[in-house]
Amino acid sequence: MLWSEKYTKEVEPTPQQVKEFINNPMFEELDSYLQDTYKIKAKKAYSGCAMNQGIWKGWNIKYQKKGRSICTLYPQEGYVLALLPLNHEELAEAEILLPTLSKETQEIYNNAKVGRTGKSLPLEVRNESTVKDIKQIVSLRIHE
Repeated sequence: MLWSEKYTKEVEPTPQQVKEFINNPMFEELDSYLQDTYKIKAKKAYSGCAMNQGIWKGWNIKYQKKGRSICTLYPQEGYVLALLPLNHEELAEAEILLPTLSKETQEIYNNAKVGRTGKSLPLEVRNESTVKDIKQIVSLRIHE
């Protein structure tokens, strides 16, 4: 069942329901890392986007620092989909970082189109390798 079908705009899921639907410890690890390391409070938001068979639609978890989007997590059954934005300045840094990332993340990066504001990387968080990659990419977005 799609996340957006289970929790409609009128039915906001609890943190426990999010955790149970995703049912993957990598989500909890990533969530804790983002909140604890960068002192970010996760916020739930609803998206009506119906692209890609509706995987972007529904309640998502946004991580922002000083009004700037760091990462957005989209619950899926058994995993979470992380969307990581990179602006044009960060793309140069990402190119240097790229050889240290997993082959899967490198492929997603190389296939992502550059738009007006940069690139957005959609990464399926299913294993420790992807969590490690996300931690490195997020470090490009945080300038403290």
